[in-house]
Amino acid sequence: MTNGDWKEPEGRLTGIVLPSFDEPDRADELDEFERDRRARAARAAVEASDITATVAPAVSMAPAVPMVPAGPPPAWPPPTPVVAEESPEPVLATPPRREFPRFIRGEFVLPTDEVAAPVSGFDPLTAPVDVLETHLHPTPAAPPEGLRNALPSWALPAERTPTVDLPPEPLPEPAPVAVEPVTAPPAAEPTWEPVEVEEAPPPPVDEPAESVPVVPEPVAAEPVAAPPRKGPWEGVPHPAFPDATARTFRILPIAADLLPLEISENRHVRRVRRLVISGVVIVAALVVGWYGTAVRDHTQAGDDRQAILDTSQDLTRQRHKQYDELTKIQSDSGQIDQRLRKVLAYDLSWSKLLASLRSTAAAKNVTLGGVTAALSQEAMNGKPDGDIVGNVTLTGKAPTKTAVAAYVDALSTVPGVTNAFPSDATQETDGVSFTIRVDITAAALGGRFTSAAPSASPSGSK
Repeated sequence: MTNGDWKEPEGRLTGIVLPSFDEPDRADELDEFERDRRARAARAAVEASDITATVAPAVSMAPAVPMVPAGPPPAWPPPTPVVAEESPEPVLATPPRREFPRFIRGEFVLPTDEVAAPVSGFDPLTAPVDVLETHLHPTPAAPPEGLRNALPSWALPAERTPTVDLPPEPLPEPAPVAVEPVTAPPAAEPTWEPVEVEEAPPPPVDEPAESVPVVPEPVAAEPVAAPPRKGPWEGVPHPAFPDATARTFRILPIAADLLPLEISENRHVRRVRRLVISGVVIVAALVVGWYGTAVRDHTQAGDDRQAILDTSQDLTRQRHKQYDELTKIQSDSGQIDQRLRKVLAYDLSWSKLLASLRSTAAAKNVTLGGVTAALSQEAMNGKPDGDIVGNVTLTGKAPTKTAVAAYVDALSTVPGVTNAFPSDATQETDGVSFTIRVDITAAALGGRFTSAAPSASPSGSK
């Protein structure tokens, strides 16, 4: 498909040319994506059909026109490709096996100098069992004679002489004892002549002789030689450790901890946390137990103290039981005194007060002719209003007015009175007549059942 014609000045599409389905597509009419798609399809077809690189691709970018190759025609049928034979893998030589001295079944086995040569064509899957055993476990050769009797060193232990399996050594024969030859005695001495012993007559023929069992004499058994024990060079490896060597037993048991450090630290932290929590729980349990024990002991001690106090009171009551009446009388007397103090708290001793006023007037050469006293209503009810509880009016005669003034000044020193004021003073032929008014204070109140007051007297008022 081709694009339509564009008018540059106006910038609009004037027409579209549609493709023809009767004519094949030409290579110059294909876009880039279509050409790439066809090329990939051609390469895939070439690879699938296993065509050589000299064959032209199945799909060409040129028009579909038959092409004739140049040069002579190819031969038919095509020659069979020659496949090169694969060379066999080289057989690696068996590395020499290094042997070390080793202990097998309690015997010290020395290494052999010979190295097992690789068996050509040996297949462990098809070889017989005996050949496989011989190949895997070759019999070590005996060491040289000089090495057998070598002296022991610090590296190789001394060869032990087998004494258990050897036959016992024959006992040594006793040495012959020298015997002196016996000579004939002298003629003078008597000689002993041999005496012939008569043999017992044979038993009669007609009686059969008793058969006596003949016991064969024991014959010493010949020592049987024990089979020779195999030397350390003739031993075979232990079936459980076929490749064990002395070096294998000398390897130190070294171990490495490959656990990550984070896991070890986490485990350590958890372990420490468990220990701390366990310690806190144990301490808390101990504290709670100690507190409970202390509370119980305190309660028990309080109960014991109360019991002791009750017992002490009972004993005291029993001891002072004979003084109960006296104690009761003393208690009643105290209660009476308290009541009298309350009743006589505002009692006034008039005799004491009048005696003080007369004594003061006599000291100033003044004669009292009359005394008029009165208490306030609050003082009479036992609730005085302020410090003034009453007043007193004094009348009398004095030689001069100066004596009256001196008496007024002296009244201020009398306890229980205050505010002395002369209300009247008249000059007469025989002297000066005066009238003085004074106030009575709370200091003049009190009796014998109250606290001591300046104007109190031991007798009560009437």
